[in-house]
Amino acid sequence: MIYHAADDLFWGGHFVAWDELTQAGVRAVLCVASDVDICPNAYPMPFLRVPMSDACPLAEWQVRTPLAFLRLCKAEALRPVYVMCRAGLSRSAAFVAAGLVLWHGMSYDEAMDHIRSVRPDCFPHLLPWQQVKTAMEST
Repeated sequence: MIYHAADDLFWGGHFVAWDELTQAGVRAVLCVASDVDICPNAYPMPFLRVPMSDACPLAEWQVRTPLAFLRLCKAEALRPVYVMCRAGLSRSAAFVAAGLVLWHGMSYDEAMDHIRSVRPDCFPHLLPWQQVKTAMEST
């Protein structure tokens, strides 16, 4: 299932088929999962994979690289972007919130509230969520 945070920003799990993404008009994919077997060649569009675990602190590059990708997608008009992790509940939600901040001027907390209104079972683990929020506040 594809969840819509905004007209230009979607998220979900790794099990979404290419044809679903095509029908949704997706122009770029950001994968933030470490525990899925996914092939970037299956998505003939800009694709970035930054493997990360849910409940572990992230390295700085694991926060900054996806944020830079989201900024590039905005600058190059490569939207909508689909952000995926294993189940679309935690890691992807944190970076979709970042996209809402970058592209739509929401605060990070407003973005998370919006995401939870779309998918109430989202539960970003505290460590990655706080790191992304801190990075967003420092830029």
